[in-house]
Amino acid sequence: MSFTSAFSEGTKTKKALVIGSSGNIGSAATKFLSDNDIHVIAADYDEKTNKNAITKLGLNDADVTLTRVDASDIDNISALINVHQPDIVVSALPPGQLAYNAAFASAKEHTTYVSSNFLTDGAVKGLNTLTEEQTDGSFQSFDAYLEAQGVASEWGKGLDPGLDFWLFEQAIEEFKGGEITKLTSTGAGISEEPEDAYIYTWAGVTNGMGHRPASIIVDSQRVDIDAREKFTADNRDGMSHLTLHDGTEIETYANDDGIFHLIEYAQEQGIDTDHMELAATLTGRHEGHCALWDPLVRQLDILNEENTYPQDVTFNDVLKHRIFIAETRAGKGNFQPFEIDTGNKIHTPVALQSRKNRPTAKDVVEDQMSKVYAREEGKRDRSVIHIEVEGFTASGHPHHKSLEINAYGSDKLDGFTSMQNTVAGTMVESALQLLDQNPKPGLSATKSQNIKPQRIFDSMAAKDMISLSESNDHDETQIHHGLGL
Repeated sequence: MSFTSAFSEGTKTKKALVIGSSGNIGSAATKFLSDNDIHVIAADYDEKTNKNAITKLGLNDADVTLTRVDASDIDNISALINVHQPDIVVSALPPGQLAYNAAFASAKEHTTYVSSNFLTDGAVKGLNTLTEEQTDGSFQSFDAYLEAQGVASEWGKGLDPGLDFWLFEQAIEEFKGGEITKLTSTGAGISEEPEDAYIYTWAGVTNGMGHRPASIIVDSQRVDIDAREKFTADNRDGMSHLTLHDGTEIETYANDDGIFHLIEYAQEQGIDTDHMELAATLTGRHEGHCALWDPLVRQLDILNEENTYPQDVTFNDVLKHRIFIAETRAGKGNFQPFEIDTGNKIHTPVALQSRKNRPTAKDVVEDQMSKVYAREEGKRDRSVIHIEVEGFTASGHPHHKSLEINAYGSDKLDGFTSMQNTVAGTMVESALQLLDQNPKPGLSATKSQNIKPQRIFDSMAAKDMISLSESNDHDETQIHHGLGL
């Protein structure tokens, strides 16, 4: 297997540019696209890492063209698109400026863009700011720029968001014209067997855990939960346990404010949500997870993203530093901290920021946790999306609906994790749909006129990437009840 030419596009008729191709999601997307007879231009900042990652997939230059991209440079991305003329850009970039750059460059070059990133209010603001800067004020909105360029930019095409929203669409079908009183959407990353301390599902084990606040609805009132308070018993009482469809018990905690997007959509479908007893977007983990992280996050602020540390810092060093700060604030500091850089966090122009480039506490923790939860031969991780809806049908009949998607990773070390399968798989299935049509121009999130979710469900199920199950009124109700707030 070799990559002899940077411009050997092969004989496949369709081409996709994958930006961030050496990462977990990017490499999986590259493989899935290639398996669907799409020639991939695999672009990443680090050429050596990129080549190694793609070679491990068993691909060669008949399948993939390797190239370098600097996602911090919009002109560099534009030039890359101009050279290779892809039919679509698939982004495996993390949320933030690099993703905005890639989205804008794609629009500039009249190329459809697809990403799994949330289209948050912050993302829209970032895209708008960039657009205004790049067009010298001619456009204040990225959506308006897309319309003028006649191109689509599709966001939220992954396990979460994406599959969760589309599953929610199915879950509320029977409530149209009626009322929803309770609603939870849980995304769980667990091991196949509960007794395995094996949580490699998420690329960053700590992602979404203690550095992001959460907002939920209790008794028709919005309740905001501070990032460091999410694991406390008060904020989990009444919703800390969930029984999955196969009987697996997991614990959950409030994740973010994504529930409000679901409620807004339910209202658009003519469903009354004015008397909501509980509505929450939750994260699921194995039992004991919150008890471990509560003191680390709440008292020691272990996921702090302010200070940067030396390249060779260890988890133990960071822990000592956080303890020192906590004890100093309490007037009990009894040892000196090691020297640290208190300047601004250094941002690098790579697709996935290097953990070796002056990491933050959060960087170190994620790096160490990925080693603790290293993959093991013969064991699989599991991703779950679990939607619970309770309320009344249009005829006033009490109704309960529970839908669940399960996905498993490979039990081989060279296979994909469940998250790679579902995030990259959903992005690729979305990209395949977009390649078959002339998508409507504009900025779109999960509920897009350009994407047909049922086709994605059916295709991923046929490929054994996901399975869907449901329970209704006659089954045991598994929805969360009450909150100790």
